Amino acid sequence: MEFVSLASMIGALVTAGATIMLWRVTNVLAAETRRLAAATSQPQVVVTIEPNPWSMIHADLVVANTGNATAFEIVIAFDPPLNLDHEGTSGPTEPPFRQISALRPSQSLTSWVGKMYSMLESRHTVSVSWKRSPTSAPETYSYVLDMSDYQNLRRLGSGDPLVQIAGQSKKMQEDIHKIASGWSKVKIDVFTSNDRRKELRRYEEATDDETNES
Repeated sequence: MEFVSLASMIGALVTAGATIMLWRVTNVLAAETRRLAAATSQPQVVVTIEPNPWSMIHADLVVANTGNATAFEIVIAFDPPLNLDHEGTSGPTEPPFRQISALRPSQSLTSWVGKMYSMLESRHTVSVSWKRSPTSAPETYSYVLDMSDYQNLRRLGSGDPLVQIAGQSKKMQEDIHKIASGWSKVKIDVFTSNDRRKELRRYEEATDDETNES
């Protein structure tokens, strides 16, 4: 009897220990699952200056949300400031997109900011902050945007296939317009049934005249 009681006690201790270990492993897995879910479901806003897809001598400011969640109350700052001297303006202008209310996942905003060659020697520290929700605390991070990365950039053709398709479609529309305009200036002669009756009448009159003369 004492041996059976000892064996039961040992079995109970082993079961209790296994239960505690299982509980600890379950808590660790739950914490890791929550951490991975938070890491994979968050916004990530990136600001860059890139060559325009239509003309690489022009530069575009691109703000993109590369994360998997919507970013709210986005604030963007350049150090030194990105003052733009656009042609036709009285002086330097401030860049667009300094503040954005919301940016969906995979959504981007693009704006022309000037000539690319005038920015190739610039180097800026970009600070971007956003909120995961309108009521959460803002998150901020900074990085260096060195425009010398685009030095000696070359492009063969128009680059983006969508730009090529758009260019070909525009040319096709222009060709169709030229053809349609040309057709409107062409005079077309059509021989109808009325013309045939007139010809027959003239033939009969000519035949009658020849008969009368004979």
